[in-house]
Formats: sequence, C-alpha cells, structure tokens
Amino acid sequence: NCRFGKVFIQNTNRGFWFNNTQANSWHIEDLFIAFDCDVVLEVDQGGDFIIDDLHLNARALVFKINRRNSHSPSYKIGFLNVDNNSNGWRLIESPNPGPLMLKVWGNVGKTVAAGPDWVRLDATRDAVVADIHVMQNGRLLSW
Repeated sequence: NCRFGKVFIQNTNRGFWFNNTQANSWHIEDLFIAFDCDVVLEVDQGGDFIIDDLHLNARALVFKINRRNSHSPSYKIGFLNVDNNSNGWRLIESPNPGPLMLKVWGNVGKTVAAGPDWVRLDATRDAVVADIHVMQNGRLLSW
C-alpha cells in the first residue's frame, strides 16, 4: 500500500513496473508524463491502482497489464488529460484473460490522435467491467 502526491516521469521506457503479488492498493494523486515514455504502468503481478489526475504529454501506453490478479483487478483514472503532443497514445493493453475492472474519465486534446487499438483487451469480455468516458471535441471516443 503506497500513496504518492505529485509524480513527474519523463525519458524512460517504463514509469512503474510491478512484479509482486503484494503490489496492491497504490494511489497517485497527480501523475505527469512527459516526452519519451513508452509505458506508464506495467503490471506482471499486483493491482488495484488509482490515479486521481493523469496528465499525458507523451506518446505512451498508460496501462500494460500482462497478468490479471483476481484479488486486485481494479484500475482507475479519475481524470485523464491527453495533450496534443501525445499522438499515438494508447490507454490499455491487456491481452491475457482474467477479471479486470477499469474506470477512466477524461479529455483528449483537439488535434491528438489515439494509436491503433487504443483500448486492447482479451476476447473474454465477460470478465471485464470497463467504464471508459474519454471525450475529444465534445464527442465520446469509441473503443
């Protein structure tokens, strides 16, 4: 269990990487991602992550969830702000089966384009609860 205030990440392959089943209940109040960052949060084990405000100013994948944990399957971004410099950004890649609860609300810059498959989940949608409300130019982005 950890709680962070303001976190600024730039010029890295991965912002956070979790490979421990005890890596649960993480809370980040303000997360700023700038310039070259390939993956913001990569999870091999663990879960239950809350990010109150995520400011994305990089072409990055926000969540890369390699293995889902049935004891801590939730991921939440209270508000996602994607800057116009973030062309090719993606929200989540989680190709393996298992339970997942994802809640993201946010806004995307007027001219930024999301990458292909900006929401990529496995085929077993019955184990996935996704509440994604990301708007661009007054319209909800479809996934």
